[in-house]
Amino acid sequence: MSYAEDGEVELGEDFRQLEAAWLAGLVAVVRSGTQIVLDDVFLDSSVSQARLRSHLEGLTVFWVGVRCRADVATAREATRRDRTPGMAAHQAERVHLGVHYNLQVHSDDHSPLTCARRIAAALPLPPHPHPREGTPNRRDRLL
Repeated sequence: MSYAEDGEVELGEDFRQLEAAWLAGLVAVVRSGTQIVLDDVFLDSSVSQARLRSHLEGLTVFWVGVRCRADVATAREATRRDRTPGMAAHQAERVHLGVHYNLQVHSDDHSPLTCARRIAAALPLPPHPHPREGTPNRRDRLL
């Protein structure tokens, strides 16, 4: 992986091999019964989603797009020392091109907590296997 001067992320074959191993491990965890939340940036837009979808075949997936206008993302990027300048502007729209979501939230218009609550409310959670009286339901425990 390397970074161009304009902030574009360039991925090589070594990254693809590591990514395939990482995804195989995640799928094994999910197939064991563990529910996960995966935060990923689709650097190749819809191609990235298709690649991930192929690894997740047969699993229930709820796709959430977290959007942020380029100007807001650029301002946030400027306050963080671990970011390559220009990366936020380069990715703000590109990572969403052709990607299909079950839900989209806009972090430029809403707080992280508001976005999280919208996501939690939309999740198609299965019932808890052993509900106990007086315990919060699974959706309440998300936040």
